[in-house]
Amino acid sequence: MTRFGCNGASLHYLNLNLNLNLNLNLNLNLNLNLNLNLNLNPLLRRRPPARNS
Repeated sequence: MTRFGCNGASLHYLNLNLNLNLNLNLNLNLNLNLNLNLNLNPLLRRRPPARNS
């Protein structure tokens, strides 16, 4: 792999950074979705059942 020199290493490093950023973004999105669901569930549960008027 000496043909690529430093470019190969920097591309590999960039690839790792992109993968880590994607993983972090996915984890943050999942955490936000879980937090929203946990916060909304009590509100949805507190609503009185609909009655026929």
